[in-house]
Amino acid sequence: MTTPLSLLPINSALARFLVPLFLRASISANAVTSLSQLSGVAGGLFFSLGTSHGMICGALGFLLANLLDECDGKVARLTNTTSQLGAFLDTIADCIVHVALFIGLGLGLHRQFPQGSFLFLGAIAAGGSFLSFVLDVGGITPWQASSSQGEGKGDRLAWVTEWLRIED
Repeated sequence: MTTPLSLLPINSALARFLVPLFLRASISANAVTSLSQLSGVAGGLFFSLGTSHGMICGALGFLLANLLDECDGKVARLTNTTSQLGAFLDTIADCIVHVALFIGLGLGLHRQFPQGSFLFLGAIAAGGSFLSFVLDVGGITPWQASSSQGEGKGDRLAWVTEWLRIED
């Protein structure tokens, strides 16, 4: 299953330049995760301003968060410091970044267009991101490989996977 538009190739290419810098500076994978989270939250704060410059800075903050999210796992693998804690921190950081993004966008768009339902839509999207995090941590997400879950757990929501399946 492929997504129509993905920044993964761009992030992977840029990560090739950043990861060696993190390694030379002895910056840990968890520190890179923290930087990712900080830039994503800053992006959400910029979005919430509701100005053109705020929207541009918010988008750049979110793009930087995604780029750093690409780097943290590579740093962990190259330094042989992968851990359950690091994976959990990465999942928490992703959730916080996405919630900040949607709340910031909702608030910023509400400031630009007060007559719209942007606060409500931002809250719904943030709630969806948080729910996704809860399901992920609870181990009942259908998109994870069943090998990381207990026997039979991966089948609980198999119908969702089939329903969402997009054929190439």
